Amino acid sequence: MTSKTSYGAVDYFRIIAAVLVIMIHTRPLATYTEYGDFLLTGIIARLAVPFFFMAAGFFLFCKSDEAGRLSWSVVNRYVSRIALLYLLSIILYVPINVYAGDFKELGLLGLLQDIVFDGTLYHLWYFPALILGIYITVFLYKKLSFSLLLMISSLLYMIGLLGDSYFGLAQMSSPLHALYEQMFLLFDYTRNGLFFAPIFLALGASLALRSKALEAKKVKLSQQSQSAIGFAVCLGLMLTEGMLLEHLGWPRHDSMYIFLVPAVYCLFQWLLALQGKSNRHLRQISTWLYIIHPLMIVLVRGIGKATDLSWLLQTNSIGHFISVLLLSTIASVIIVRLDTRRRGAQRR
Repeated sequence: MTSKTSYGAVDYFRIIAAVLVIMIHTRPLATYTEYGDFLLTGIIARLAVPFFFMAAGFFLFCKSDEAGRLSWSVVNRYVSRIALLYLLSIILYVPINVYAGDFKELGLLGLLQDIVFDGTLYHLWYFPALILGIYITVFLYKKLSFSLLLMISSLLYMIGLLGDSYFGLAQMSSPLHALYEQMFLLFDYTRNGLFFAPIFLALGASLALRSKALEAKKVKLSQQSQSAIGFAVCLGLMLTEGMLLEHLGWPRHDSMYIFLVPAVYCLFQWLLALQGKSNRHLRQISTWLYIIHPLMIVLVRGIGKATDLSWLLQTNSIGHFISVLLLSTIASVIIVRLDTRRRGAQRR
């Protein structure tokens, strides 16, 4: 497979993607321009999670053999690391869940729904979505041709669209609307592991398998200018799509767009073409930025109230975003450094 030194651009963009997620949850432009904040957090920042899905699909399928076979043991080891992070994240946020009263009237079925689909806190849905999406994608990959895998994952995404940004279209049909209302009894959003994740995991897998095939022929994958132009065009189309949907009042949520799929694909292809030296620390920092930033949001609010700085740390959206980002970064770097020292001590 391509040398590990060739994924540096992907690792650097992980940090950008994590920052985009923090933007979604802190809305940095809200104080100054509601519509500008929508363009940033409701459209542009939506590149982040699909990028993470594509990266997961790519690096998982990089572990396939020369014939493209991927064993379940490899998949299960890959998923076990994700599941461990998910479990640690759930435990980390239990005090906040208890304080907010999230578990008071939840019940066993509600708890299972949160664990399997929605996450026990608003950002943790990503982990069960990734796990479920991986198993769906790998199962279809093993049973069907890759073309059928892409077709089925695309169909699932289209179903998800009608429960997300295109919900207004589903509302025009009473039977379809009733069907989606029943679906929302099982999960809060269609941006989950069933409808959202598989298409991006499959596209990541396609790039991994293509890269392996090209390397076997000693041909380098380099499409920097084409991919960059494609990304710019698709991002522009996604912005237009998002603005039109917002004008029509169709979105129930704003995680899924038609042009999000080609935009993320072109972006990831561009990052692969840029290459660069891989950086494990950046990967770890981006993961922890994602996991702990809601904790820092709570901390920043507490500091604001305790110091009479709410006007800067809470009311002012840019001040709020910067303070959350700064604390999240400091905490993530500390966690990664401590983990690096622990690993070093174990090797001695």
